[in-house]
Amino acid sequence: MEFIAHRAGNSTDALRAAEPVVDIIEVDVHLGEGNRVEVRHAKKLWLTARLWEKWHLEPSDSKIPALLEILDAADPATHLWLDLKGFTPRLSRRVLEVMGERRPLTISTKPWWLLRAFSGAPGIRTIRSAGNRFELALVFWLPSRLTTDGTVLHHRLLTDRVLKRLLKRGAVYTWAVDDSDSIERLRRGGVAGVILDDLALVPPR
Repeated sequence: MEFIAHRAGNSTDALRAAEPVVDIIEVDVHLGEGNRVEVRHAKKLWLTARLWEKWHLEPSDSKIPALLEILDAADPATHLWLDLKGFTPRLSRRVLEVMGERRPLTISTKPWWLLRAFSGAPGIRTIRSAGNRFELALVFWLPSRLTTDGTVLHHRLLTDRVLKRLLKRGAVYTWAVDDSDSIERLRRGGVAGVILDDLALVPPR
């Protein structure tokens, strides 16, 4: 089972702290102004530059690092998991330009068409994401001509029945796991990896 540090690639400090602990570092990637590929989990308020996270505004002077800054801080051998946020294929093209020949990479997103640019590329895994029941239904029923390497979904959606169906499509990953018993149960069930906030749950290497 692979252990992935949730959002740890969104800042250089979190990245460096997580690299010795986990197998993969997750990074949330957006397309900013001027085609800048930027790293943040917070969303931007429409028609403003203010960032918001769930029910609160981020400070107005919050720094938004570029993906290039994270790459410069990361060990060249670190496996990065880029979660693409948005709908435009321009984001996929810009990510490919910024990443160059860096491998290995895992690319995930909810809109499957953003994965087309990475399909079949050596050293890159493509993962379709689902965070709620509607998005999971789209994974199962919305026709897609694109073959992906697997699916990542919220832990609350991962019933035994869903897991069995998804395993037929490729590797299965999940996030929001918060206890060791669940991790062991998922490992026995065939889940390929867990995305964790609490890195104390990662077994010693």
